[in-house]
Amino acid sequence: MGIDSIRWLQAFVLLAGLLSNAALEVHADSDAPVSFLRSVGHQDLIDPAKKGMRQRPLFKAEALPLEAASVPGPVVNREVIGYLPYWEMDYEIKHWQYLTILAWFAVGMDSNGDPTDYHGWGGPSTESLVDEAHAHGVKVVVTITNFSDAEIGTLLKSPAKRQNAIDTCLELMAVHQVDGVNIDFEFVPASAKSDFVTFMADLKDAVTAVQPNGSDGHVSLAGPAVDWDGAYDYDELLLHSDGIMVMAYGYHWGGGNPGPVAPLYSGGKWPDGKNSVAWTIDDYLKWGGEANRHRIYIGLPWYGREWTVANAGVPGTSLGESSAVIFTTAKKQAAQEGKQYDADTDTAYYHINHDSSLWQVWFDDAQGFDAKVAYIVDKDLGGLGIWALGYDGGHNDLWDGIANNMVGDEPVPGPDTDSSPESDPELNGEDVFESDITQEEVIEPSDAGPDEDVDSAGKEVDGTVVDLGPSTPPRAKKPKENTQLATGTTSDEGCGISPQPSSPVWVFLTLVLLFARLRSRLRRRA
Repeated sequence: MGIDSIRWLQAFVLLAGLLSNAALEVHADSDAPVSFLRSVGHQDLIDPAKKGMRQRPLFKAEALPLEAASVPGPVVNREVIGYLPYWEMDYEIKHWQYLTILAWFAVGMDSNGDPTDYHGWGGPSTESLVDEAHAHGVKVVVTITNFSDAEIGTLLKSPAKRQNAIDTCLELMAVHQVDGVNIDFEFVPASAKSDFVTFMADLKDAVTAVQPNGSDGHVSLAGPAVDWDGAYDYDELLLHSDGIMVMAYGYHWGGGNPGPVAPLYSGGKWPDGKNSVAWTIDDYLKWGGEANRHRIYIGLPWYGREWTVANAGVPGTSLGESSAVIFTTAKKQAAQEGKQYDADTDTAYYHINHDSSLWQVWFDDAQGFDAKVAYIVDKDLGGLGIWALGYDGGHNDLWDGIANNMVGDEPVPGPDTDSSPESDPELNGEDVFESDITQEEVIEPSDAGPDEDVDSAGKEVDGTVVDLGPSTPPRAKKPKENTQLATGTTSDEGCGISPQPSSPVWVFLTLVLLFARLRSRLRRRA
């Protein structure tokens, strides 16, 4: 091979490294301003692009145990919305009775209102998941995402684009005959505040008009823990939808110093009053209206976060590195390293040495999660959101918190009818619980879980799995295949701190094209 050819190969390797780093780099700007919190939401998560979509075993209704087949639905007395990310599609849901809505995550949407990444929606795994949920009396909604402020503003400010987005939502619902949609736009710019209300109201009317599965359907949105820009008209959004799933997590994020991801309270050593779930709930009640409290769902994290620190002091100072840690990993590490508890915030933490550094890790254990669920009930809110199913690793700890606080004779709260538009559906608890299903066994608190080891990124990835079924959304491009990349790392780019990185799939395709051009040029030189 000549010198020129070697130089071409060196350039190719260098470019590959740059592209890989651009796609996989962890954002950890320790000098990020406090206003950086305005963008905290689902993006502050384990990067989904690194896990790929895993195939789900096909559900067979006849395989249900006799007692499960006779149960008409969930046993909880409030809405429990569980997000199931496409990269956790092989997760076995053992406690369907504690869910009312399964939010499949997610199909991307661009600034024109067209779908971008389907992530397997339309395939046999998602079809099987919907069948399984419906067999257990659980509704299914498809989550629609966009993580670009500029694109969201462009979409919302155009009546034509908004209508196209609504048409897209209806068609994505029709693919699997699901019950509604959850809109996860992170984040709506203040200039589109009224347009977002119009979009949600029109979307709710459109879903109600098609009567999915004989009901008015479910239309909700993901809302911020703190509305720094005043971009969310809480009361109008609550009136014109079935509710807001508040992303009450990320109060301490990768770009800041260590601390609880979802502190119940602030005070004491944590003086920032806005950094707590309690403050967020009060803020939503103040601006969303007491009459709409039953349409407020507080999302809680089944993940934590770790930061590099110089010592074990609390509060600590980040040395610049941070990554997400899912519950099942944190549970195991805390048992090994010695779990401690911060009484000011009702949050567990511990310290661990790895990668030649000391790390401070914060997460919600059974005690902390239970306290937050109890607080939601005490405030008489509409219910709970879970980010995300699968991060529990099959342990019962967090499910116990739901069983302890949301199972009983109390009916599912519904909105006050005198404050709701006539077109809004009544959240009267239908399909959520029945008085004769007390035979459904409630799990006993337990620390029992799977024996398999789980690393800091979650489940071990084993090979490439592509789930591309025969179903194609009727008006959109065919869903793209999802190639699994086994990097075994975590990132701040996912569902709330900053826009998602370039997908490793696109990085791979770009490298393939560059390599093809390189080979062609080398052949011509030969």
